[in-house]
Amino acid sequence: MEASDTKGGAVTTEVPAQVEDDLGAFAERHRAKLLRLALGLCRDPDAAEDLVQDTLLRLVTRWPMVRSARSPWAYVRQTMVRVFLSRPNPHHRSLPLIDDVVDHRDAFGEVDELDAAVRRLHQLAPRARAVLTLRYIECLDDAAIADALGTSRVAVRVTAHRALRVLKIDEGT
Repeated sequence: MEASDTKGGAVTTEVPAQVEDDLGAFAERHRAKLLRLALGLCRDPDAAEDLVQDTLLRLVTRWPMVRSARSPWAYVRQTMVRVFLSRPNPHHRSLPLIDDVVDHRDAFGEVDELDAAVRRLHQLAPRARAVLTLRYIECLDDAAIADALGTSRVAVRVTAHRALRVLKIDEGT
């Protein structure tokens, strides 16, 4: 397996077999959660799969530290959000709506119930989509979302409020 450097390019560092096995086992155990989060962020099943792979590649060189972290899942989630937000030109990419792509429900299992929410999320900017995904799909509080995004709790609340207004959803319902 090749590791990924901080800019997403391939490096030729050989990954120890133990790291590869541990990361592979983690990815298998958390596959549904990884895909659910990625689909909430990307709104496209193929892009979600790519985001999961890019995230795992980013983590290969850091895996011993991630594994020993207090909450490895939180570290992985934060990495995925940052990988998603760092992708170039997210507003200019032409991504199909969920209705326009091949039905991937069987491949995503637990994600079936998210289809309606994902269709509505497609109209939001990536950061707003990340805030709502972390709040309503991952059930994180504002402090955890702020930590994952590297921003303040106030910025998270403002972003969520504006995104919900765009979606015409009352936060109290």
